[in-house]
Amino acid sequence: MSGNNAIERNTYNSGIASINGNREQGNNYTIEGAEDNEPQNNLIGYNPAPDAIAEVRVVSANANATYGNASGGAIVTILKSGTNHFHGSLYDLLQNEKLDANSWINGLSNPVTPKNSYTQNIFGGTFGGPVVRNKLFFFGDYEAYAIILAA
Repeated sequence: MSGNNAIERNTYNSGIASINGNREQGNNYTIEGAEDNEPQNNLIGYNPAPDAIAEVRVVSANANATYGNASGGAIVTILKSGTNHFHGSLYDLLQNEKLDANSWINGLSNPVTPKNSYTQNIFGGTFGGPVVRNKLFFFGDYEAYAIILAA
């Protein structure tokens, strides 16, 4: 049985930083001061959309008591917020075989070998602004993806 959930995730060489020589699970993740650790593997539990992030800090040495839960590093994420002016963003990342070069291995084996057929589309946006000027604000984000593999 294969899957990509918290119980069966492969954590070997996952691309997550090892800080201060500790394992990946030695890091402590927070968003807006709240814990963001996955309960099974103590890895990051939620990744917000990139356009919704205002700041990411990594506290790795000489941390004060606020960050005392991490033997590796404390990764602190601060999200954007609403302001007195409406603001937002839209983004779209499109990857497909029409935009990609052919693999070098395909060129070695047979110059007319077709490229792998796939399409990946990651899209989303953010929007924020005032509800009551100078007192109450809102901010929201959305991200989705679509992957199409040809048979």
